[in-house]
Amino acid sequence: FQCWFADNRASIDFHEKGERHKAAIARSLRENAKKQERDARDQASLNSTLAMMESGALASMKKDGKQATPSSYFDPRNFKDVRSMAYELGNRQGPSMTSSEPEPTQLSDLGAYDARFEGKVWVEAADEEGRKYYFHMNTGETTWTKPAIFFTEDQYDAILAGRDPDDIEEPDTGPAKKKRKRKARHYFDTQPDVDINSLNLPKS
Repeated sequence: FQCWFADNRASIDFHEKGERHKAAIARSLRENAKKQERDARDQASLNSTLAMMESGALASMKKDGKQATPSSYFDPRNFKDVRSMAYELGNRQGPSMTSSEPEPTQLSDLGAYDARFEGKVWVEAADEEGRKYYFHMNTGETTWTKPAIFFTEDQYDAILAGRDPDDIEEPDTGPAKKKRKRKARHYFDTQPDVDINSLNLPKS
């Protein structure tokens, strides 16, 4: 709301002694106090989180028998914001810190995979509507574009089961079989459930 008064001392005094002006000042002071209280709570929460992270890192270093040196010591005050601090923590994550999530399958982990399939890193898959797409075994990257060489779902299942993928007939050459739902059981049983709609699949 707007208020109008003349630019003279008497009008200014009359305005400042008015009830609406006093109420507006009181409201502004209350809002500022609430904002300061919220900011203080957020800062306290951030400080406690940083303290827990720091104590966890120190406990982990003590467990591994390492001493914190000035160069390796993590000081949250050296960072301007939480994002840069989280980035630095991610870079500092060492082999002694284990992740609770399983690592994606690497080519070296696949039992029957050998040098014959060098460069063959794409796997054919189908979405819920039956459309074919291809995913990279190492990076998880997906594409609708058919790569030059790739494993079929059955061949990939065979690799994960430790069998030779060459024993699997290609879909074009084998007899017509009843379609069945194919799953790479060994690999996907160890992976968290993923909603296919949340995947970053390329637009068709």
